[in-house]
Amino acid sequence: MKKIIFKNAEKRENPFNADVRVLNIDDKTEFLHLELEPGKSLAKVKIDIPAYFYILEGKPEVIIDDKTEFAEKDEFIVCPAGSYHCINNPGDVKARILVVKSL
Repeated sequence: MKKIIFKNAEKRENPFNADVRVLNIDDKTEFLHLELEPGKSLAKVKIDIPAYFYILEGKPEVIIDDKTEFAEKDEFIVCPAGSYHCINNPGDVKARILVVKSL
């Protein structure tokens, strides 16, 4: 059994200066914890692999291609391979997102 507390997980450097923690990586999937402070915005990027977002806390703004929606706690969002995506936190509470990527 492998147990990881996200706050103790390895922090991944990224161009957005966001708090991204590596929970687990194997040959098929990558599990990341993303924490966005209030007012934090990320740049829109293209992803060549499918990604999945599960909202743990907060109400982040999720942009996939030309569609923008606010997500709620416990929502699951699919980001198809080849799409442009972005997650922002314009609210006044922290947002936490579990990010899963199919490698």
